Amino acid sequence: MTRLTKVPVEQWDAELRALTQAEGATPLEQGLLRIMAHAPRMAKALATFGASLWQDRTLPRRLIELIRLRVAFHNQCRSCMAIRYQSAVDDGLTEGMVCSLEKPH
Repeated sequence: MTRLTKVPVEQWDAELRALTQAEGATPLEQGLLRIMAHAPRMAKALATFGASLWQDRTLPRRLIELIRLRVAFHNQCRSCMAIRYQSAVDDGLTEGMVCSLEKPH
């Protein structure tokens, strides 16, 4: 079975690296772009689209993170439940808020 490899950041298209600030990002933050880097035009389009979604959002980052975690809890995705995005923590997310998701009212 053919598998796609994760492209190391130093092999990414220079414009894609600059657009995503990939050198300073963690592997988690690089996400699917590590695979999408095989097709730089598509990766740049995806990154641009994703950035526009974040720039024009109306919900606070901590609420988005709480929703993501609630879905992860519902689906019992242990990997997703274990992750906390720093931008949400910076926006006021606390472990108390996360623990309250077990029995939301």
